[in-house]
Amino acid sequence: MPSIKEFFKKKAADIRFKSAGAAHKLTEARSRPVPARTEPVKREASGPSDAQIAAGSAALARLEKLNKQDYNRSLNAIRAQARKEIEEERKQLSEPSSEGAVGNLQSVKAALPSQLATSGVFYTCPMIGPQVLPRKEIDQLIRDYLREQLQGEDAGLTACVVIHTLNKNKEKVQNCVDTINRILENVIQHPTEEKYRKIRVMSTAFQEKVYYMEGSKEFLMAAGFQLVQLPGPDGNEEDYYVLMDFDEGKKENIMMLREALNDAEAIRPELDRSLRVLFPADARRKTELPDEFYDLTAEELKKEQELRKHVVEQELMLRTKAMREREAQREKRKYRYTLIRIRFPDEIILQGTFKVNEKLRDVTSFIQEALEEPLRPFVLSFSGKKLVDQDVSLLDLELIPSVTLHFNWDQPCAESETSFLKETILALLENV
Repeated sequence: MPSIKEFFKKKAADIRFKSAGAAHKLTEARSRPVPARTEPVKREASGPSDAQIAAGSAALARLEKLNKQDYNRSLNAIRAQARKEIEEERKQLSEPSSEGAVGNLQSVKAALPSQLATSGVFYTCPMIGPQVLPRKEIDQLIRDYLREQLQGEDAGLTACVVIHTLNKNKEKVQNCVDTINRILENVIQHPTEEKYRKIRVMSTAFQEKVYYMEGSKEFLMAAGFQLVQLPGPDGNEEDYYVLMDFDEGKKENIMMLREALNDAEAIRPELDRSLRVLFPADARRKTELPDEFYDLTAEELKKEQELRKHVVEQELMLRTKAMREREAQREKRKYRYTLIRIRFPDEIILQGTFKVNEKLRDVTSFIQEALEEPLRPFVLSFSGKKLVDQDVSLLDLELIPSVTLHFNWDQPCAESETSFLKETILALLENV
């Protein structure tokens, strides 16, 4: 695993990158020109003959042709299977049955028992490693990593990240950072005054704003404070954090840690998209969502819906428009994640998991990363309407808890041998 120092180096590099001019590299020395080096003259080796060049070019062309033929055969097979599944579904739905059309449709659904559309909701933390885990496990991995780093030589820097990461209440984190800043500023401004170099642990302000915040004690120790017992206001001995002495070296260390504390950011896990590529039959069969998609469990949600169904029916005519809108908002807030499926014109389906508060642009980026032509404009539609505003959340667009969007190029063209999705993405097709 990387050290915590690399976290701060990366952050500093990002800042330098944003402030650097377009004509210079980050590592380029701009103050002094680099003198040109004179290379010794070397005798050029004789190149291949014209006949060798022609033979090599012919061999390369044959290899590229074979690779293209293999890819086209694979792509055509995928398209053929997708079309076959669509035609079989249409045929089954159009055939008469003894139970009528409804009975025939039910028989088709019965033949395809429902399965989980995705096995769960998973997260990753690129800073720590490649692991893809459920949220609780990735949070524990981050906690273990930080606790391990606290035992190393960069304990002070790690404590800064711990304060921001392991304490979830942002307001309390900011209060803690502000309080520590005042303590350190007083030490820097009044280095000879003893009262500014000791902290009474039992003081109300310290207890409420600093003491119980994870990482705060380790930060103070790294800044040079030591935990000792001194007489308190009532004469009895109490715990104090005391900066025993103060010199230029400690001043530089305190200033460095204060800057790190103010600049540090929380290490947050990233939602893994759980990317899947499906044929139509797989998409129809895999429709159930795991419990993690809901704020309530699926069972609790079902019970609540059943209990409220009768009340809703009775009050439907009595409720105002505002009341119905509030009810709709409450219903939407039950979902934490949404499963987005994108159906392409060749019937292949791309699937990913998103948080409900993510924007449409996040879905657009997800699709672009999978496309064979990522820079080519395309449009997405849902229920016959084009989705245009990229800054609207999936929750507000009501793309929850599971929807299928339809993909089309902005400027359609005749079908070609080129797939919509990258070859590496198509390789993930299930049940090929």
